[in-house]
Amino acid sequence: MSPTLYDTRFSLYAQLVRAVMHENGIEFNSHYISLPDGEQLEPWFARLNPKMLVPSLKLDDGTIVNDSRACMKVMDKNCPKDQEEKVERILDIAYSCDLGWYSTVPLKKKVWLWYLMQESGLMCPSCPALMESHVQKTIKKYAKENPDLEEIYLAKLEKSTKDVNADYNLDRRGPIQKCLDDLVEILKERKKGEWVSGPVFTRADAVICIYVQWVKWQVGWDADLSLHPSLVEFYDEVKDRECIVKAFDVQGPKWVGYYWRDRLVPVQRVMIATAVVAISGITYAILKRTK
Repeated sequence: MSPTLYDTRFSLYAQLVRAVMHENGIEFNSHYISLPDGEQLEPWFARLNPKMLVPSLKLDDGTIVNDSRACMKVMDKNCPKDQEEKVERILDIAYSCDLGWYSTVPLKKKVWLWYLMQESGLMCPSCPALMESHVQKTIKKYAKENPDLEEIYLAKLEKSTKDVNADYNLDRRGPIQKCLDDLVEILKERKKGEWVSGPVFTRADAVICIYVQWVKWQVGWDADLSLHPSLVEFYDEVKDRECIVKAFDVQGPKWVGYYWRDRLVPVQRVMIATAVVAISGITYAILKRTK
C-alpha cells in the first residue's frame, strides 16, 4: 500500500514534499485538495489536519503526518545519517520565514486600481475581499455544524483574517530576505563536487531550489525581494533534476501570469493596462460627442 499525499498544485510546501518523495523513488497516491473550492476547510480534512493546511501525508500504516518538514524527513530515506545535522540546520533557516504564505497582497498597496479590485470586490467576483468573506462564512458554518471541531475552526478563522492583511504580509518580507541571505552563506560552505549538506542530494537541496523558484515568481509581484547570484546559479544547476520537474508537474489550475525574461509577470498588470486603455477610450468617445 502506497502513502497518500493530500496535495494541491500551487503550494510551496506540497511541492517540497513531492520533490523529496520523487527523489527517493517513493510511489504515492495524490489526493488533490481544491483550495479555491475550500476543500481544506471541510470537516473530514479538519479531522485529518486540525490546521487545515496542505500538505498532509498518510503513511502505509495509517499514521498521519501534517507538517511539511516532518513529511520530508520521513520520506528522505536516502539522506545519510552524517548529513542529517547539516540538513536540519539548513531547514531551520528555510522554515524561519513564511515564504509559502507571502502573497500578492503587497502589490495592492502600490497600485491603486489593484487595491480597488482587491478591496471593493466590485470589479472582479473572485477578488480576495469577496473570497475571504466566503471563507469566513464557510468556517463559521462548519464550526456551528460540528461542535467537536468548533475550537479549531475558530482558531482557523482568526488566522485566516490575519493572512490576507496587507501590512501583515509586508512584515513577512524582512524574514524572507534574511532567510535568502542566510542560504547564501550556506552555499559558501559547499564543498566542490558535493551538494549543500554533503555528497548525497537531500531534501535540503530540493528546498533551496524550490525556494529560489518561488522567489523568482514573487519578484514579479514584489521587486523589493532580491536573489543573490549564487542562489540563482544553484537553482539553474538543480531545476532540471527529475524530482524538481515532477514536483511542479501536477494537475490543477494554471498559474495566473506570464513569463518575460524568466520572471513571472502577474496577469493583473495586463488587466490594469487594459483598464487604463479602456477608460481612456471611453473618455475620448465622451469628449468627442460633447464637441
